[in-house]
Amino acid sequence: MADEGTSTGILPAAAEAAAVEAEAEAEAVVVVGQQFAAAQAMNLTITRYDVLTFMDVDLYRVADANGTMVFKVNRVLFNSRRILLNAAGNVLLTIKPDRSDGFRGFELRDPWKVYRGYSSSPNDLLFTLKRCSLFECDKYKVILAPNEAATCDFMINGNGRNARCTISIGQSNTIIAQMQCERAFLRPSKPIVTVNSNVDHVFIVSLIIILEEIRRSSRGR
Repeated sequence: MADEGTSTGILPAAAEAAAVEAEAEAEAVVVVGQQFAAAQAMNLTITRYDVLTFMDVDLYRVADANGTMVFKVNRVLFNSRRILLNAAGNVLLTIKPDRSDGFRGFELRDPWKVYRGYSSSPNDLLFTLKRCSLFECDKYKVILAPNEAATCDFMINGNGRNARCTISIGQSNTIIAQMQCERAFLRPSKPIVTVNSNVDHVFIVSLIIILEEIRRSSRGR
C-alpha cells in the first residue's frame, strides 16, 4: 500500500510539471525555433566590429550576461546580406534589405526580409520588417510569413536613434523585449537587449541587427 501511495503522490506532480511546461510552450513567442525560447529572461549585448578587409568577417558579436559569445553576424563581401550564426558557426538566418521596395533617396532601405538558413528563397522567408509610414521613422512593423494580409504581428517603437526601443506583440501593450544602448566615451555604443522569458531570442537579435543597420545607413555609416 505504501508503494501505491508513493506512486500516487509522484504521478500527479509529474503530470502537473508536464502541464506547466506544455502551457509555457503554448504561450511562447517562437519565430525561428522553440529551442531559442529560454525559460528565463536573457540579457544580450551586441557589439559591432568595423574591420576593413576583403574577407567575410564578424560584423557583430552577441554575448550573454557572462560575456560569452552566443551568436555572430557575418557580412557577405560585396553584398548587402547579413548572415546570423550561432557560436559554433552554424548558419541560422539570412538578413537582407529588399531593394525592390522603397526609395534609397528617402532612406527607405526597408523592408528588410529574414530567411531561414543561408537562403533568399520565398519558401524560406520567416518575416518582413518595414516602416509603418513615411512619417513615423521610429515605428516598424514585423509581418510573419506567410501573412498575405500584411497585418502587424509585432511592433517596434524606436529605431535606435534615441538609443532605445521596445518590441511588442501586434499593436498591443505586451512588450516581449527591450533595447537600450550602452554609451562609452570614444567608443561605439553597444545595444543591450533584454528578452523576456519564453521569447525567441534569435528572432529578437535579428530585429535589433536590422535596426542597427538602418540607423547606421541613415548616418552615412
